[in-house]
Amino acid sequence: MKKNIYLTRHGESTYNLENRLGGNPYLSKKGHKYAKSLTKYINNLDEKVIVFTSQLIRTINTVKDVKFKKKILIFLNEINAGICENMTYDEVKQKYPHEFEKRKKDKLNYKYIGGESYKDLIKRINPIFD
Repeated sequence: MKKNIYLTRHGESTYNLENRLGGNPYLSKKGHKYAKSLTKYINNLDEKVIVFTSQLIRTINTVKDVKFKKKILIFLNEINAGICENMTYDEVKQKYPHEFEKRKKDKLNYKYIGGESYKDLIKRINPIFD
């Protein structure tokens, strides 16, 4: 049986405006506008839809008005930035310059101290595609 998979980011969050890592912020005005547009698109699909979202506020609010079934899954949460969580990139650069440079050179393999790498994240979310 053929499945269509649509992938999207959440609408812009207040942390996106601040260039801040992770956290659990709310959507910005622009993020709400995106959520409204995405909802209209999804609600007009002519197929059975299940929306999978992380447990983060910004992702839940992005799809809150979608008429289809929603499943909130913790393993879809954003990458864990460890000790850098909730910091701006400038703060990371100032406080952890060596870590900032290591990440800059190899984002895929770089593992945040106390957090995850993108490879860890890929392993974590892989079950959604099985």
